[in-house]
Amino acid sequence: METLPSREEIIKEGKAELRVQRKGSMFQRVVFTVKKVTTPYGVYPMLFTDRFIDLAELVRLAEQMKLPVQSPSGTAFPKRTTGKDFVGLIKGETLGKGEPVSNGIARKGHAKVNLFLNVHRAKPGEKFHLIETVFQMLELHDEISVSRQGTGIAIESSDPAVPTDSRNTLYKTTQVFAELFGIDLSVQGNGVRISIKKGIPIAGGLGGSSSCVGPMLLSLADLFKPEGAPVKDLKRIAEKIGADATVSLISHLDSGGGGTHYATGFGQNMEISADLPSKPVVITVPNEYYPADKKTGHLYSQIDVSDYVFLDDGKVKEMKANLATNDWKSIATIQHNSFETVAFRDWPNLRAIKQFMLENGAMFSLLAGSGGTVFAIFETEKDAQQLKERLLDKKDVLQIKEVILTKTI
Repeated sequence: METLPSREEIIKEGKAELRVQRKGSMFQRVVFTVKKVTTPYGVYPMLFTDRFIDLAELVRLAEQMKLPVQSPSGTAFPKRTTGKDFVGLIKGETLGKGEPVSNGIARKGHAKVNLFLNVHRAKPGEKFHLIETVFQMLELHDEISVSRQGTGIAIESSDPAVPTDSRNTLYKTTQVFAELFGIDLSVQGNGVRISIKKGIPIAGGLGGSSSCVGPMLLSLADLFKPEGAPVKDLKRIAEKIGADATVSLISHLDSGGGGTHYATGFGQNMEISADLPSKPVVITVPNEYYPADKKTGHLYSQIDVSDYVFLDDGKVKEMKANLATNDWKSIATIQHNSFETVAFRDWPNLRAIKQFMLENGAMFSLLAGSGGTVFAIFETEKDAQQLKERLLDKKDVLQIKEVILTKTI
């Protein structure tokens, strides 16, 4: 029986000569070269030949070699895989849109808002709540630089309010990554150095530190190049960190950090992505809100005991249908955030901010995630800029600390 080269050997060599069935029972030796396929989520290898080969034979070869295979007659992938599953196999190629810098790899972690957030009451005996939500990524971002040097994990941040020890989400992300791939961080040269340049308000419902989990995982994969199919493993890690971490990774894999993504479960099951045109966004940061370490738990617990009226399945189906139109006005008709019931009761200035935004031309306005930022989406940048100026004029009355102008991506 013929001994086949491993896919790692093929990728390293850059080519492979394979036995291919051409016509009837006739076999022929055909040389395949390794082609690099560049996508928004990274570079992956594909075996290519300019010889015409039957599509059924391409499917057999893809299964046999555990790699995508292409000829002028078509392209075949191993069962239940896409190009994303092979990103990271080519040594020296970065995943996604990472930029090499002098001290490692730099990436942006984009903020998110929820265009729709429907929270279900927890089932008896369970503490977790199922949700349906639509994540929308924003241009507003943090920037992280990650390098491999020394030992252990070291973090520095431009904002002194960001923890730099094991409480930091990126610290936890690095620990889980190292455990999964068997990396000993105490070995010289296996240490991870993380530099965070903050742009996203802390604990504002905009993704916070979780917004950098996706780019962090991609940078770690670039630096350590673990064996196997890293993208699937990176998704597992992100799901352990949380829903906002999952959309951070998926948005980088699918849309270079942007996009509109519908999710279910606990927010980790990404089911639909939309392609909405970019629109200007105004965000207000309040002077005060719940303590960062208690707000989400408090909001979920209050949902369970409040008189909040839960949305029926018809509203969720309507939202999904409207999302498929890729039309902002259609989506605006079904905007929703379950947490507003509790947050607006406890912080009436947030309700006043939302009302002020709607009265000043916003297509729609919502509490951002668990809050306490409130955002509004506008048709034109001129309208958004005018609202920003009006909000600044009323910042004392509305108890606003900061007003940010950004856009959807």
